[in-house]
Amino acid sequence: MARINALYPLGDQNGTQSITAGTAGAVVTVGHDKIIMVNASDDVGISFGLSTGKNAAASAASFRIPGGSNGTFPLGSAYDQFQLFNNTGATVTAWWTTLGI
Repeated sequence: MARINALYPLGDQNGTQSITAGTAGAVVTVGHDKIIMVNASDDVGISFGLSTGKNAAASAASFRIPGGSNGTFPLGSAYDQFQLFNNTGATVTAWWTTLGI
């Protein structure tokens, strides 16, 4: 899916997770062809998956989103879910939303 440099409006799905140290949060299924934005109070890792195939399985080796920054990811047709992993020594709060296309 091609993206242009633009401001996207907030989408119709969003949520918050409180993830304890060294564990993964719940798998979040948002659907295909979505753009998601994730922010967290400290570093988290993110993995992507497919609800009808390989589920998202976040771990300490997952792609890092630095705490306090926004990670924006187009899921395209390949993925429809994601999972976050807390690789810190304290509980992390993470916020996510879909972005309008």
